Amino acid sequence: MKRLLQIGLIGIMAAAFFPSTARAEFIFGAGTGTNTVNLDESFDESDLGWKAFAGFRFVRFFGLELQYIDFGNPENDDISVELNELALFAVGVIPIGEWFEIYGKGGYGQWRVEVENNATSDFFEDDDYDIAYGGGLAFIINQTVGIRLEYERFEVEDADTIAMASLCVDFRIGGKD
Repeated sequence: MKRLLQIGLIGIMAAAFFPSTARAEFIFGAGTGTNTVNLDESFDESDLGWKAFAGFRFVRFFGLELQYIDFGNPENDDISVELNELALFAVGVIPIGEWFEIYGKGGYGQWRVEVENNATSDFFEDDDYDIAYGGGLAFIINQTVGIRLEYERFEVEDADTIAMASLCVDFRIGGKD
């Protein structure tokens, strides 16, 4: 968390030193997508999940984003999983013309998982902090609305793969040229 605050301060200083690229804007939105939860060889399932996010771009090319993700309830005959995460990302943006942006993001999140074995009625619950990363493509409809196609990976203790591919709508305040 301390490292992310340092990155945020660097972004603020960059906005002060490079006013021609400064386009501070607040971004918020939500989306839905398919997630993959692979705990081991016996559990590799998908479900529909959703997320909500809010962020601030200090300059046109850099910002921070806070995101809540609910991975739905992937299950098979034996196991049911509930997983969610709250993550803070540093986001790097590369505009492609007037209508598109590509971006990458990396950060740190707090996850919470509940696993229930339906056959034995065993229940397991855990939470911890781990890294998260991803990227995507945004289509900018106008200066206030965008559509994102994203892919993100989340490191979760004792899980092989936790990932989400999502389609999101974002709203932008500020950032006018």
